[in-house]
Amino acid sequence: MHSAAYVMAVPSTGSRRIAVSCLAGLALGAGMTAAGLAWSRLASDRRVWSQQQAEAYQAAFEAVHAATSGEAGERPPDQDFTNLQQRYRALAAELNQARRVRDVWGLYVTRSGLVLALLSGLGYLAVRSN
Repeated sequence: MHSAAYVMAVPSTGSRRIAVSCLAGLALGAGMTAAGLAWSRLASDRRVWSQQQAEAYQAAFEAVHAATSGEAGERPPDQDFTNLQQRYRALAAELNQARRVRDVWGLYVTRSGLVLALLSGLGYLAVRSN
């Protein structure tokens, strides 16, 4: 016969499964944290901004630059210049929004990974202490 102390020291199958699940959650959380940090720092603008959008942005920038640097007689009428500026500002705002989405996505994944790792680690410690 086994002593009562020995029986209590051996974790049940359910406890082992919970402990393994917590360790898996801890590993997944660590991976998510690393992926979120890497994404925020390493993801290029190409991930959030297409080649066509980049070309349109560059063309709008060059048009505004050409309009502001030309001779007085070469500058477009005020209305045309206003339209050029509005187009450029709209594209610049789209680019900034795309960059924010990229950065926020990385931040959300990082935070989610940290929370998952923390909760899983605490769960593991709680199961192991029983």
